[in-house]
Amino acid sequence: MYKKIVLLTGSEGLIGKGIVNFLSNKYFFICLDKKIYGKKYVKEKYQKFMVDTINEKQVNKIINLIKKKHKKIDILLNCAVHQNFFPIRKTNI
Repeated sequence: MYKKIVLLTGSEGLIGKGIVNFLSNKYFFICLDKKIYGKKYVKEKYQKFMVDTINEKQVNKIINLIKKKHKKIDILLNCAVHQNFFPIRKTNI
């Protein structure tokens, strides 16, 4: 049975992990995130790549790998977020 290919950015976050867990029986996921945490690498359900989606060179490299292996992407889901954490300042109210 043919599974549609889903490219999921932000796959290691809470929402990304939930999507993969819920839909991995119906779709094959190509998971992209800055950091890959993980239990098992389940080859039949998904493939993980560590990539910073802000880095154009890294993204192009992964896209070329995906094109060679899968030929196309059926669905793109973006759950990636760029966060800056700043220290909290004390203020008098």
